[in-house]
Amino acid sequence: MINTETTLVARQILLDGGVQGFGVRPAIAKLALRLQLHGWVVNTADGVLIQLEGFDSAIEDFCAQLASELPLLPHFQIHHVISVPVAGLKTFHIREQPESGVTAVDVPADRAMCRDCHRELTDPSDRRFGYAFSSCTACGPRYSIIRSMPYDRHDTAMAAFRLCAACETEYRDLDNRRCHAQTIACAECGPRLWFESAATSGSCTGQDAIFAAAEIVRTGGVLALKGIGGYQLLCDAANAAAVKRLRERKQRPSKPFAIMLRHPPGLFSPAASEKVADWPDEGVFTSPSNPILISEKTWQNPIASNVSPRMNSLGVMLPTTPLHALLLDELKTPLVVTSGNRESEPLVFTETAARRSLEGIADGWLHHDREIERPVDDSVVRVIAGRPVTIRAARGIAPLRLPFQTRHSILAVGGQQKVACALSNSRQVVLGPHIGDMTSTAVRQRFVEQTCALQELYGALPTVIAHDLHPDYFTSRWAADQGHRTIAVQHHHAHIVSGMLQQELLDERVLGVAFDGTGYGTDGTIWGGEFLLATRLNFERVASLRPLILPGGEAAIREPWRVAVALLDAAVPQIAAREIFEFLHRQAAITDRLYGTPETLPTLEQIRNVQHLVRSRIGPQTSSMGRIFDGVASLVFGMSTADFEGAPAMFLEAVCDHSESHPFEQFPDTLLESSTTAPLQIDWRPVVHQVFISIQAGDPVSLIAHQFHRAMARATGLVAQQFPEYPVVLSGGCFQNRLLTELTMKELEQQSRRVVPPGTIPPNDGGLAAGQLAIAAAILESEEIPRTAICA
Repeated sequence: MINTETTLVARQILLDGGVQGFGVRPAIAKLALRLQLHGWVVNTADGVLIQLEGFDSAIEDFCAQLASELPLLPHFQIHHVISVPVAGLKTFHIREQPESGVTAVDVPADRAMCRDCHRELTDPSDRRFGYAFSSCTACGPRYSIIRSMPYDRHDTAMAAFRLCAACETEYRDLDNRRCHAQTIACAECGPRLWFESAATSGSCTGQDAIFAAAEIVRTGGVLALKGIGGYQLLCDAANAAAVKRLRERKQRPSKPFAIMLRHPPGLFSPAASEKVADWPDEGVFTSPSNPILISEKTWQNPIASNVSPRMNSLGVMLPTTPLHALLLDELKTPLVVTSGNRESEPLVFTETAARRSLEGIADGWLHHDREIERPVDDSVVRVIAGRPVTIRAARGIAPLRLPFQTRHSILAVGGQQKVACALSNSRQVVLGPHIGDMTSTAVRQRFVEQTCALQELYGALPTVIAHDLHPDYFTSRWAADQGHRTIAVQHHHAHIVSGMLQQELLDERVLGVAFDGTGYGTDGTIWGGEFLLATRLNFERVASLRPLILPGGEAAIREPWRVAVALLDAAVPQIAAREIFEFLHRQAAITDRLYGTPETLPTLEQIRNVQHLVRSRIGPQTSSMGRIFDGVASLVFGMSTADFEGAPAMFLEAVCDHSESHPFEQFPDTLLESSTTAPLQIDWRPVVHQVFISIQAGDPVSLIAHQFHRAMARATGLVAQQFPEYPVVLSGGCFQNRLLTELTMKELEQQSRRVVPPGTIPPNDGGLAAGQLAIAAAILESEEIPRTAICA
């Protein structure tokens, strides 16, 4: 018998998943050397490939200890272990990688500054003290600087910076946390910082640049700062005049801004780092992905009220980079941080474009010379029912690897709003980062550029393009122009399959609840309050909201009073236009007294005209839950215009009384079946009628709004009772609403149902492409199933 302890063997091990960009190779080398194994480790397009030579027991120990020795990774797995011939290797080393190809490994996401780098940044004795571009294997730019995979310095924007002797020593030292850190740099050899003023032609560099930038903010100005994935516009979040100035210049009247804080809110006192309170969202807030976290305003803060007007929540984030941290330390005040672009234009990411596009908005620019290869905006996350829900998948989250595979190479292009693409290259499936709304030529050009860049990064050559069923969306027209096979996917089916996908339910039939603002239905009407019995291959529309006329079409989205007229006309028989006019004006006056937000209200003649359209059934028909929310918000607040998407529903959620301490009669609900063959319908008219009566009776709007949310959740539960054998998947933009989602989950869980709420894939149109791709893959696979001959 051969003694395995005296006979050398050789094994190759392939790790895949999120294994590049986070110090995996140095950790593997240290473990191999400790176990006296020889060989090498290399990044490849398939993952991290390891060759080991040594005693069999040592290789078994290596495999057993590997997971505990690796740094904290998004995910990884041992793809295979195979025997190979012994080559007589005498040491263990980290090899340079081979040429790139079809990428099977995860593209690493950008990570926020870690605690170790922050400690060095503030330590006067450290050689990286005050250096704005410090990073290590645990943090720093990744996706935004990558030119091609596998991930290595010479294929990133860092190739322009040759390492100094000190950094080279750290890079080669297996015991140093910057060993093989591809973004390693210092003040001697790394990226440089400079400031330009809009008022003068002068500039300054280094620490003086930070001082000059801080002075812009300190004096109430607007600063354009080059971040990891693009430029950001910053101002003093405690200075209402500065916030007003930014709003006016960016033409963003009331949409909430996010803020950046030095410390987690409510966790630290201003004077010391002593913990003073618990904060349930801390884990998401401090994660390496560093998203903007939409958090309830349950903590004291000095933030100006016009940062997030009329909202009970606020988008908050920690410093993404050392540069942000240095600026915050200099100012010692929270900062408004918003995307560096003009309204309806794409994110700016080059110095030339920043000077041109942000002229007239910014009072100064804080530039650096590390190129941004792939622009990416900040991610947005909200905690709903104790779980993080992605609202915008971008920096730190995307590209997001999806948990299914197909051998087909497919590109999915989303819809018209919040567009993000999904891609399969036959080795993996990913959801790309947020691009934006296809409303301007510039954003459409960015869509084309990023779609092509994503294909190149993953080595994909799609032969099929999946797109929305709506024929007039820009993405649908673009898909048709590419000369490939196209597959049109119904909007809400894609929403539901994206929810199935993240819970690995692709082989099951589910009851999908898709609530959103708009989606082209198979009957040519606008859907948006849908219940679908769905697999990833097909669906049946089994229930929906009772349809209503949308007077004025898209104008009703911008002017929710039009929807309010349509709702009242249907819910309150014989109501006169003058009564609607007086009602809306009365509510608007109350809202103005509460919030100081005067409305430009419709005239009596305009209301008569819209009522005529409704009664004559002139206008598109919709079953949209989003439009129902808009109309009810208009009734509650006398709200006539919405200056950003989702504003009425957001205000309605914000005003809700969450205490449930006041007795309040439950709103009525009605479940109708329109015929023996048509889908069930939720009749919203009794609920709208009750809203109208309650407002007239002087009931608190906080209770009325809360009861409306409860009524919609209850109606969802009533429909679900008709289909008790199926898991329930919740998707669509309305399920970004925390209260609606949690009340709906509570209703369904009382039925002992399995409920799949939103999660990592955005429930809004930012996740649409993920569902489109999974559906297209199912269609292609179904076409390949051989037909069995039926013998007579």
